[in-house]
Amino acid sequence: MEHCQEADCDILICEPGEYEQYLAEEDLEENPRRRAPPALMVNKARLAVAEGTVSLYEYPLAKMKRKLKAIPVTYNGRLSRSVGRCIFERNDAETGKPFTSRIEAMYGTSELVPIAIEITSRYQLTQGTLNNTLVHEFCHAAHMIVDPTAGDDASHGQAWRELMEASGGIPSSTCMAPEVTKQREAATQRRRGAAQKRYEQRSARTEGIDKEDLALGDTVYFVNRRGAAVKGDVAKLNPTRARVEVAPTRERPRGTFWDVRYESLSWTRP
Repeated sequence: MEHCQEADCDILICEPGEYEQYLAEEDLEENPRRRAPPALMVNKARLAVAEGTVSLYEYPLAKMKRKLKAIPVTYNGRLSRSVGRCIFERNDAETGKPFTSRIEAMYGTSELVPIAIEITSRYQLTQGTLNNTLVHEFCHAAHMIVDPTAGDDASHGQAWRELMEASGGIPSSTCMAPEVTKQREAATQRRRGAAQKRYEQRSARTEGIDKEDLALGDTVYFVNRRGAAVKGDVAKLNPTRARVEVAPTRERPRGTFWDVRYESLSWTRP
């Protein structure tokens, strides 16, 4: 599965069968994606986009409503980079069916078919944000239904913006609403704080060595931020920290130094 090339995009393109496999491998107990957003809001957004499509293109309203209704809309608790996303499957443009092999998909003329819409359940969304997100994703789907070979213009190009405006949505290309950005930043700070606390707790469990007891070249241990015990030799004694040249590994070349507080050092492996 591949995201579009924009840095902050809400489009996921799948080869035939990839999305079904993704769902089959998912732990539904940890991520209740089958729970759907409020049906009233989904229907309202779907109708607005269908009517907006008719106002811009010569496309039958009943047909567009039927195609949009066939796209399942579910919550996804693992979705964190954007508020919502539209899932597309790459099909054969000539037959309108999935490719039978990856070779055909590589050299054939492909079209993108919307197969699902996901909304994050990781953050608390206001009704306004949820409605605009639903319109946003349905516009992606409708755009591809009208022009399935749009390709690079499938994301937030001029055609999509016009459709958003015609559907009553806010044509913003960002996939994060302001209140969601604040929640995400707060969650990041909580995770960093918890990680720092765990690191401090691990460090507190080491023996601790006084500066006066250390000499250059002594072999010591300390616990890094990942919770792993690191071995090294004392290269310099500073007022509050010792500079330790850690033992080289495959991932860590020779000549790597850490400045470690004396109370976090240990003579023996933690």
